[in-house]
Amino acid sequence: MHPIQQGTVVIYNRSAEGASLGSGVIVEINDAIYILTNAHCVEHVRDLTIETWTNDFRKARIVGADEASDVAVLVLDDTTGLKPLRIGNSDLVRARDTVDAVGSPLDSSLKFTITRGIISLEENFSLSIIPCFQVDAAINSGNSGGGLFNEAGELIGINSSGIENSGIAFALKINDVLRIAGQILAFGGAVVPGVYFGGKGLDPILSEALGLRHTRGVVVDVIEKRCVSSTVLKFGDVILHVGDVRIRTSDSLTYALQKFAGYEVAVTLLRDGREMQVQLPIPAVQMGSSHKLNYNAYGLALKNERQMGLVVVGVEAGSPAERADFEPGDIILALPTADGWEEVKTIGAFNKRTRSFGKKAFLVKVEEKGQETLRGLKRKSA
Repeated sequence: MHPIQQGTVVIYNRSAEGASLGSGVIVEINDAIYILTNAHCVEHVRDLTIETWTNDFRKARIVGADEASDVAVLVLDDTTGLKPLRIGNSDLVRARDTVDAVGSPLDSSLKFTITRGIISLEENFSLSIIPCFQVDAAINSGNSGGGLFNEAGELIGINSSGIENSGIAFALKINDVLRIAGQILAFGGAVVPGVYFGGKGLDPILSEALGLRHTRGVVVDVIEKRCVSSTVLKFGDVILHVGDVRIRTSDSLTYALQKFAGYEVAVTLLRDGREMQVQLPIPAVQMGSSHKLNYNAYGLALKNERQMGLVVVGVEAGSPAERADFEPGDIILALPTADGWEEVKTIGAFNKRTRSFGKKAFLVKVEEKGQETLRGLKRKSA
């Protein structure tokens, strides 16, 4: 069996919703063995078992998972005999490169199957907040979480999903996966940027109105005055690069801010028709894993942040909060009173105020990506 098959595992997930099949890869991080897979492969987990290429079954546990990026990290009680895969550099991958995908398509009778294709597109944001490779290798149900390999047998991506009978499939880039896995291991969840400004991708008419001859970049159209970015960026700035990330769309801007959360990064922009570079500090907010968060009666996991206030760090699947479109990174600003609105800056203040609503629905004033909005919320049914 080829080493890329030996470094792949089959994941059997038994949950309240039934049994499902996925794949994973064996990696070494900080001298310890872990399994990387997709977060959607381990949803609603009740019991996890992995099967190695030697048909050896072992119990696995979730260290943490980040649903936004679709990355999960598993640990095994027994790692004897497991050989980690060689890791490649996904930044060096180019369109038309030949790649191999390994996994268990459709059912366990096809476990450790290798399919071959090419990189069709180097950057696609269709599935995740991090860019994916678009490939034409056959990736079906059960391949998710398996590895994507270059011709040298190095792991360059994690298969995420495919569109049946289309020749289109997607894989997360391994450099991003390992960065997020490191955050999960260090903090219990992914790190998100604590900057609040909005950007709009350029179209031909907007570019003409700004006096530009191209549609590259994102124009800043919302800035929250109390955040650090308001002292660096200005309304109407056109952002071209954040660090080494070329900004083409609002998706690539979101990715760049997440990538550099916790650092000060050079931002190249156009201001009043002149190209310039500024240094943007990007505060980091540590988000807990969805498998470790303490959700309240509304399906919200909250965290007190000294600079920003009451931040949503998790939203429970199927909860009233999810139905109300709450997302991690939202900031809860205020709750209604008989006379207007009362600011809530701590979990204690939120709990005290919401007790008065009982089982009735109420409004919540929320800041989402620098803009204030209203959400309706109601306690979970018993």
